[in-house]
Amino acid sequence: MRRTVFSIVLAAGLAASASSTLAQSNTNGFVSYQGVLETGGVRFTGTANLQFRLFVNSGGGTPLVTRSVNNVAVADGLVNAEVEFGQASFASQADLWLEVAVQAPAGVGPFVTLTPRQRLTSSVFAMNTRGVRVDAQGRAALGAQSTQPLLSTLNLATTAGDSRVLGVTTAAGFERWTLNFGNSGELAWRSSGATNAAFTIDASNDIAFNGGVTNPSGFGRVVCLSGNASGNSSAGFVARNVQTGTTWSFGVNTAGGFSFFNSGPGSNVVSVPVLQITGGSDIAEPYDVAPARNSTAAEPGMLVVIDADRPGALRVADAPYDHKVAGIISGANGVHTGLTLTQERSIADGSMPIAKVGRVWALADADANGPIEPGDQLTTASTPGHAMRADTARAAGCAIGKAMSRLEKGRGYVLVLVNLN
Repeated sequence: MRRTVFSIVLAAGLAASASSTLAQSNTNGFVSYQGVLETGGVRFTGTANLQFRLFVNSGGGTPLVTRSVNNVAVADGLVNAEVEFGQASFASQADLWLEVAVQAPAGVGPFVTLTPRQRLTSSVFAMNTRGVRVDAQGRAALGAQSTQPLLSTLNLATTAGDSRVLGVTTAAGFERWTLNFGNSGELAWRSSGATNAAFTIDASNDIAFNGGVTNPSGFGRVVCLSGNASGNSSAGFVARNVQTGTTWSFGVNTAGGFSFFNSGPGSNVVSVPVLQITGGSDIAEPYDVAPARNSTAAEPGMLVVIDADRPGALRVADAPYDHKVAGIISGANGVHTGLTLTQERSIADGSMPIAKVGRVWALADADANGPIEPGDQLTTASTPGHAMRADTARAAGCAIGKAMSRLEKGRGYVLVLVNLN
């Protein structure tokens, strides 16, 4: 008699599908089995009887349980069978092996046992002893029927007046987490009983992570990604030390610059190992600058002197060897300010950056006191806002710095190494 050989082939995709189904089997121990049935290398179509046995090892031994599923409809080799092994079969959560025997067509010939057995790891059955139920309020719960649930509740709906859209309660000893809608339209993920959310998206699409800063929506944060953090339009991020209350905001401001400031109590100190400035070459302070006495208006590259009539302010220089010389207006000839020192809304503030240290281009007049050579000390000239070569005997106390470039005659720019003395 010719022996018929059967095989069930589980392709990678089908194997993954089967595992996913096993993970969702219910508390009665149902397992969905999927495969491709071939006989003589040809996909089988018809009805088949299947026998399923569970073992604790890959070969030999006595089956823990045997189940038969008869008259299974098979089309183009595709087998789908639901097997009820019972909850007790998986109670130990040990690794199991599944052995399948097939009789096809159903009722014809002997059962043929397929090899090898298929290993079913305990992780596949991690959810087997967990239940799924829907309560009277329409809330679905995972594991609610188990004595040691992985999740004691998973609320997918809410009762009247409850802001939760999703609630998760873990096993004993773990926190409960809820996903909430707030009165202002914010969505927050928080632990049960916590005043502040771990993660929040408010009605303005601002995002907050964890902490204790109360935002307008009523949720806390340590870091907030926002277009208007802490009510300041210049802040894109907010970070707060919950213990001290120190709050820092930083981000792109309305003028396109980047702002970084302390908007709460605590220290204003910012510490970095190395700070490299790549946008300019001088250190400047902002001042309000008045025109020269002949009304020549201030512009980058001009020398300025202390304005005796306005404390904390300057004016355009217009006298030679002026001991009130204070600096050079930064930004001339394409070289920009590198670092600005200021205290906003105080006497130490202003509208024009005055270079005090570094390299800066200055307007100069080579006809005022002779050609300017690199290394010459420079001072104020009678030409408004211009520098001139200083005589060594008269330079003390009125020099603005040293020339780093040459100007043989007329008026033009000279690169200056600023060094007031």
